[in-house]
Amino acid sequence: MKALSHRAVVLLLALALAALSACRGGGGADVQPKPNPLSADLLFDILLSDIAGLRGEHEVEVEAITRAARKSGDPTLLAHAALSALHAGKYSEALASALLWQQAEPAERAPGELIARIYLRLGRPQDAERQFTMLLARAGAAGQGEQLRSIARALVQAGAARQYLALYRNLLARHADNADGWFGKAVLANRAGDNAAAEDALRRALQLQPDFGEAAAALMDKLRHNHRTEELQKFAADFLRRNPGDTELRMQFADSLLSHGRREQALRQYAEVTVHDPDHVKALFAVAVLSRGRDDKTAVKNFARVLEVEPRRDDARYYLAEMEYANRHYRAAARLAWEVTDVEYYLDAQLLLGAAIAKTRGADAGLKFLRAVPAGGERHRVRWFMRQEQILAGEKRYPEARKLLDQALREFPDNGELLYARGLVAAHLKLVDLHERDLRKLIRQEPDNAHAYNALGYTLADLTDRHQEALQLIRKAMSLRADDPYILDSLGWVHYRLGHIHKAIAFLRQALALSDDAEIAAHLGEVLWVSGQQQRARTILRRAARQSPDNEVLRRTLERFGL
Repeated sequence: MKALSHRAVVLLLALALAALSACRGGGGADVQPKPNPLSADLLFDILLSDIAGLRGEHEVEVEAITRAARKSGDPTLLAHAALSALHAGKYSEALASALLWQQAEPAERAPGELIARIYLRLGRPQDAERQFTMLLARAGAAGQGEQLRSIARALVQAGAARQYLALYRNLLARHADNADGWFGKAVLANRAGDNAAAEDALRRALQLQPDFGEAAAALMDKLRHNHRTEELQKFAADFLRRNPGDTELRMQFADSLLSHGRREQALRQYAEVTVHDPDHVKALFAVAVLSRGRDDKTAVKNFARVLEVEPRRDDARYYLAEMEYANRHYRAAARLAWEVTDVEYYLDAQLLLGAAIAKTRGADAGLKFLRAVPAGGERHRVRWFMRQEQILAGEKRYPEARKLLDQALREFPDNGELLYARGLVAAHLKLVDLHERDLRKLIRQEPDNAHAYNALGYTLADLTDRHQEALQLIRKAMSLRADDPYILDSLGWVHYRLGHIHKAIAFLRQALALSDDAEIAAHLGEVLWVSGQQQRARTILRRAARQSPDNEVLRRTLERFGL
């Protein structure tokens, strides 16, 4: 015979404890012990039911457990018999056992709920409604909300939700001031496909209970599903003004804003969540990601906080390592990258570690480390090439960088990142033909790549006399990224090369206001100098030299003017 299942053991233990309690009585001298109900026939039926259930013989299972339940009158067995019959589709047998269970435990809510469910399966909704009405009456004022929601769930589970809406409306009519009851109606109406009724029920629930976060979240879901974005955002903003501490709904609102491209508004909502819940990891992470490149101090702070709360978050660790590297904290970047073990970020972290080694121990040490990093798929291998190219270009080892990129493009001839990188290296080597070939190929592949138009236009302005052609390319870049400081710098530079000094100064000043970049400062300084504004030029160039003493373009400009 197979070993007893867990449910059989539980049933036998329950009966044994009941029998022991009956035999011991209350301890008084005049209490007579009751007969032990664990007869051989009863035990046999319990075991037979269990074995039949394991074998999938559900008719035998139901018959045996029903016999055992009727013999013993035990509430546990009666409940089990009713549920077994219900699952086997034997609704009449299930009802009979459930009614006996209710008689055995008249104070319990569970038998009445089961009886109502069985009436629904038997197609007797009026009987189910009477049973639900009795349950609501017994629940009292304090428990009616939860009871109504439980009824709504039972009606949803019974299927054919639309036909039960009238039943639920009848019940709710007697409890129309109960917010949970209206929420239950919304759940049922939503399953029935009656969107108008569901939305109306949610709004009624919120009128009765203005801080009902679950109803507010459900209404937001409905508005989002129906693409009523403006209405959704107005509702969420109003609700959160009244209930500023509802972080769950605020997160939902922030996610909605982000999905519609409203990054700044989403960032404010995520940040507000962290005010109310400083350890909310999802909000902290979102603030960090959205702050990168615009408020790096906040991004670093939030990534670090994520790691304090969840030390195993390697996504935050990797992004923090990237930011430390960008901020020239190379040792901190190396330490963080070294600690990354998650497979999704491990290879990228190893590449970042190689770049950090190059900054702290020299380019050759970094290159040696990178060349030992195992190759991955195309995405990883392209990054592997790019990390090495960045090290070589940073050391002005442009011939080696070109050789490396030639190898990379033999493997991935259409990769835009590699084409752009080789185009820049070619410009440094003054190989205009190679530069133009790579960037024009990139433009054909990515006709909206503003950086490709800008790089080609700048090179033609700087290294050739094709200034009008350069101007058209840079204007195209401007049409794609109007406020990019580097494109504005190129536009100023090409106007300078065309002899349009006033236009050049205007664009270069605008570029420098957007980015305190040494090369932009060098360009503006040069144009001011040749226009006779030497003192202004001197001020700009010297300030840039203090901030970026190693910039090659700036250094050449200073030498040219004897500064």
